[in-house]
Amino acid sequence: MTRSGALPGLCLAALLLLAGCTGSRATPAPPDPVNGLDTPNAALAATKPGKAPNPADRCQQSGNEPVTKVVLTTADGVHLAGAEFGTGPHGVLLLPQQNGDLCAWWDYATALLNQGFHVLAIDLRGTGYSESGGRADYTADAEAGIAALKHHSATKVVLIGAALGAATALVTAGRAPDQVAGVVSLSYADTDVTAGAGGDPHTPSQAAGRITAPLLLCFTAGDKQAAPGAQQLADAARGPAKQLVGRPGVSHGWDMLKVGEDDVRPDILSFLQSYS
Repeated sequence: MTRSGALPGLCLAALLLLAGCTGSRATPAPPDPVNGLDTPNAALAATKPGKAPNPADRCQQSGNEPVTKVVLTTADGVHLAGAEFGTGPHGVLLLPQQNGDLCAWWDYATALLNQGFHVLAIDLRGTGYSESGGRADYTADAEAGIAALKHHSATKVVLIGAALGAATALVTAGRAPDQVAGVVSLSYADTDVTAGAGGDPHTPSQAAGRITAPLLLCFTAGDKQAAPGAQQLADAARGPAKQLVGRPGVSHGWDMLKVGEDDVRPDILSFLQSYS
């Protein structure tokens, strides 16, 4: 009698314990997107870009924009830090100028987001929170950025680069013409952005004849740092549209995205609306 009478109490206690465990179980926090995927990867999360603060904190911004931290892996195994603004089919990859990082793009990326574009800004290898890798092949970084945008719903990707980033965008368009919907160059330099990796092209002038995407080449009259051959590059390119936009001042690279006589933002917006 005693044993049979205790069974209901034990069962009830067990059921209550089970219910309590179930009810108190915490929902796991979603992992940071890694390599463009919303899946956990402890090895990548332990890297320098994986340990980077969330973009709003690292860039000292409000955090009100829908911005996601991403970690990309290039074809040669370098891990890159990135910030993804929004979603959607109209992809824009922002490539910084030398010694700059993705934070310098923040205001412009937010403006593009508000115009309906899906934006990814990255730290090129060796800058910001990105790893350096064994060779400064920035085109591998751009190709990883294109792949991440397309994995996250972009159907077309336009590259916007400043100075070194502009040269990278142009060479990438020559190396992977089927992946690039357009290129916006802000003060490109005619320099090797591959550190000799792979076959030609390595420089914008070498890439020109292989570029089939629309081009928007922006420059200022007094900029002594940019390559002087924008017209020749445009003439050699094989894309359906080739626009040169000159301004009278001395602004270099992303300084042309500020209010003033050298501001080219309206021209870029029109280009993106046509080709992204």
